[in-house]
Amino acid sequence: MITGEDLPLVDQSSTVMSALGVLSAKGQGVVGVKRDGVLSGVITDGDIRRYLESNAASTMQSALQETHAEAVLTQGSVVLNPHLLVGETLRILQTKRISAAFGVEEMRPVGIITMLRLLNRGAA
Repeated sequence: MITGEDLPLVDQSSTVMSALGVLSAKGQGVVGVKRDGVLSGVITDGDIRRYLESNAASTMQSALQETHAEAVLTQGSVVLNPHLLVGETLRILQTKRISAAFGVEEMRPVGIITMLRLLNRGAA
């Protein structure tokens, strides 16, 4: 599980541009969006693409620098117990057809678990 400074997180009041920067810098394909320390949703590469497509009429400055991450996030994202067994974690990721999920304790993100990391560690 990826933890600490490597965890891709932004506050809900962060701009879309800031979320995009974290998405690129952390390289996990997903950014967690927090409100008062609690995970309120995620933003994926696809969410950014769909957001920009639906806001093509606005200026890039408005779309990226004046809109908050909260407006783009996907609510109800899959979260995992960080103490879940590796096999069960892998099964959930495969069943949900996602490449990453946040490990949470009381909905506070403590890490991110990725399919690639599991596979690199010999989980399958």
